[in-house]
Amino acid sequence: GLIKTSRYSAMVNIASAWNWGLTIVTALNVLALLKVWPKHAQNYGNQLWNLRRWLVLSFVVSCGIRAIWPTQELTKICFFANVWSYMVVGRILSTISELSFAVLVAMAVTRVTQQHQLATLSLLFVLMAQACSWYAIATGNQLGTVLEEGIWTLSAAIISYACFTELNSPSCAGKVETRLQSDRKQFLELMSFGALFYIFFMAVIDIPMSFRRWQEDIAEHKVYNTFLEGFQDTTRCHLVSQDTKIWAEEIPWMSGCFTFGVWFAIWLVKVR
Repeated sequence: GLIKTSRYSAMVNIASAWNWGLTIVTALNVLALLKVWPKHAQNYGNQLWNLRRWLVLSFVVSCGIRAIWPTQELTKICFFANVWSYMVVGRILSTISELSFAVLVAMAVTRVTQQHQLATLSLLFVLMAQACSWYAIATGNQLGTVLEEGIWTLSAAIISYACFTELNSPSCAGKVETRLQSDRKQFLELMSFGALFYIFFMAVIDIPMSFRRWQEDIAEHKVYNTFLEGFQDTTRCHLVSQDTKIWAEEIPWMSGCFTFGVWFAIWLVKVR
């Protein structure tokens, strides 16, 4: 079908500046990864270290592509008209990045804490979230996004609980005597409070936004696609626009994911 392109407004320059900013940050993220890449191998067995490196590489690259060529998956709105902006490409990249990040976090929590079962449980929830996300993008039903974001929030709560529990355990409550103990305590503190901040963001901004969109679709009696019909529709953009009004609700979470999320993933490689 024909791709509609929205008329530019005075707000376009703001969205373009945002996109250029993410592009520059992406380049810096790659440089930061290259700096970390050959280091810290002495802290782990070679196999574990190599797995961590490839996980963070996949996360940084997939996030970088999504940052440079942003898309809105359910509404099928693209910033640019090219193959990298197709919804199916974006969802595949999102799945790769989100699973890589979840495994990185689970590996770090398992290494530092004794909460192995909770770390594994958080991974299972992330897999459920991916299923909901694919359902949402194929059918166009925002309920899938609401469920996905709710499951991610629950997964973060599990990680926060695991780290808080370990932080208050006798092994961490005593005097810090070594650099390793200090690093691990710092990790637990950052994970505990970082996860709480993420939960707050999801509960206050992301989930309500998706819930509102779902309710609006219900009010408009939106007809949803079947999974196969919707999947075929993910190979094109319905609208190409750089209008800030269209991207205003996406900018906060995308900016956070493609900056702080990537920096955190790179930092996770150094957890001993």
